[in-house]
Amino acid sequence: MEQDRGRVWVEVLVVGARGGGIGFRVIGGELTSGAHPDATAAGMAAQCDGPQPCWVPPPLTVLHSTSWRYELGRVVLTYVAVRDGMPDPGSVALGDGEIARSGDPVAPSPPAVTLDAVAGHAVRHLAWLRSTDEVVATALAGTDELWSALDAYVPAPAGALLP
Repeated sequence: MEQDRGRVWVEVLVVGARGGGIGFRVIGGELTSGAHPDATAAGMAAQCDGPQPCWVPPPLTVLHSTSWRYELGRVVLTYVAVRDGMPDPGSVALGDGEIARSGDPVAPSPPAVTLDAVAGHAVRHLAWLRSTDEVVATALAGTDELWSALDAYVPAPAGALLP
């Protein structure tokens, strides 16, 4: 009898910038048995599922795993994806991207995590990668508007103390 290992949901936040603001669109689906989460996320980011018929997304520039959380009885693995640096059709504007905190040093999961908080964390993580990972920085160098918009975010990995 195969042991129930729980459910895993893969969530991809496709980010881009226009006019100085960052927008994101969420694509998600359950991780199938035997599939690698990275390959699943890359496949989701390449889907032709935009709001316009026959819309074909630009190729991926960056795909990076940024966080995980437990939600609705499953583990959610979040990836940030950058295509050409422009927002996808159907993207929503990133709000203040508040940091989700639990307030309890021995219970690290916050009671609730908004999608805007997840996206804000992903964008701060992307800004951090831009300044610490040469491969990511080189890939993002061709996304002028996104590169500039990332300047507004304090680069930070998960759990970093921010000023």
